[in-house]
Amino acid sequence: MSRSSTVAVLVLAQMAFFGAGCRSLLTQPPPLPRTTVARSVRLGEAWLEITPVQPLEATARIHFLGLRMAKAKGWADDARKRIRFEDGREIEIDVALVAENGTETRLYPNGFAELVEFGKRAENRENVEDADFQKGVRFTKIRLRSDKPVEIEEVVWMEFEF
Repeated sequence: MSRSSTVAVLVLAQMAFFGAGCRSLLTQPPPLPRTTVARSVRLGEAWLEITPVQPLEATARIHFLGLRMAKAKGWADDARKRIRFEDGREIEIDVALVAENGTETRLYPNGFAELVEFGKRAENRENVEDADFQKGVRFTKIRLRSDKPVEIEEVVWMEFEF
């Protein structure tokens, strides 16, 4: 048996042994590490402060605060500031994290998937490096508000490292 035939047989054997799970590892990214911080939160024009049971620690360069909202459809504008819902309603949400030393870090709408993700977007920073979280920083409060009332089903702290 030639070397290329041997390699082909080994690859087919591995695919048969590992099945679809092996292929999904190659095609889908692993889930982001997540911590649910709060459930059933109602936002309005006044700032709402959430104090996590355990401080949220920056363990990676990139973190997101994800907000799960029923019937959120996507972005209503190119700047990703306003969120559109299936009923046509549009809202703008402000998010900030407060560190143990009292420093406030503003987060901006960043991504939209199953959750609306807020992060430290580079385009909202004077220095691109400021878009990274400093590992070890611990956040003791989350501040949220919305220009219109909205129900948040879940607030999630997510880590992303590449």
